[in-house]
Amino acid sequence: MTQVLADGYRRFAELEATGVSEIYFDWASGIADDPTVLELIAALPGIKGQPNLVFAAARFVGAPVGSYAEFRDWIVEHWESVVPVILARSTQTNEAARCAVLLPVLERLDGPLSLIEAGAAGGLVLYPDRYSYRYVVDGTTERLTLDPSTGPSPVELPCTIDATSVPTRLPEVAWRAGVDLNPIDVADPDQLAWLETLVWPEHRERRERLHRAAALVAADPPHLIASSDCGRAASPR
Repeated sequence: MTQVLADGYRRFAELEATGVSEIYFDWASGIADDPTVLELIAALPGIKGQPNLVFAAARFVGAPVGSYAEFRDWIVEHWESVVPVILARSTQTNEAARCAVLLPVLERLDGPLSLIEAGAAGGLVLYPDRYSYRYVVDGTTERLTLDPSTGPSPVELPCTIDATSVPTRLPEVAWRAGVDLNPIDVADPDQLAWLETLVWPEHRERRERLHRAAALVAADPPHLIASSDCGRAASPR
């Protein structure tokens, strides 16, 4: 069991963390060769042993963000505090920047639109009409700025795009709803803090964008439904 787990952490380090997070690369590589920590994680049920969840839970309760040696000493000493967080939480990232790649498709749809998202988490992707976009056309220096009709948004989404996909307008959204196994209320400080912890340590810009988007959404929350059945989402009235 621990060998399978070790291989999983090694793959995470090499395929997901390389070039993205030096800290998570170091932690995952260290755990892959650490029988003591592997034994602790192996006692968790099924998917709960995944690196993203273990690392986020540890950071949520105070793990130092530094070398693996520091992290290793801390997690062995505080493992009993980390386990309840792992068991109670899940990896629910919510990235508003995804709207930048959805906008070229939404622009082609006749509006006004009713948006329903499966796996919505906190619903940040349900607000493509409330964000500002800063596109750079791939292979050129051409830049395109798109803002809501009310003016520049506190949430700016940078994106490189090919010339044939450049959008020219924001959609008109009349209604928005989301379905998720565990919807997140971004107005709840504890739930927002968990979302922030799921952002990898070096990604400061993503954390700042998360907070700006969460403030925007909290001021006008979407209709979120807790369900595993997307078909149960209520229709707009």
